[in-house]
Amino acid sequence: MTVASLAEVKARLSAYVEACKTSPVVVTKNRRAAAMLESVAEDDELDSILLACSPRFETARAIKP
Repeated sequence: MTVASLAEVKARLSAYVEACKTSPVVVTKNRRAAAMLESVAEDDELDSILLACSPRFETARAIKP
């Protein structure tokens, strides 16, 4: 796992996008983890990730009988 400051990621975004293809990149702001870059291989995978992280999806799933 790579850890880099927000300023560094902003300056070299393309390099960090490439780096996240092999392992996640944790982005820090004021020395605290603020975000993570993770590679997405296919559109279906992205859809699954977005749905899994969506509070609206979680609410809708909890309501289903």
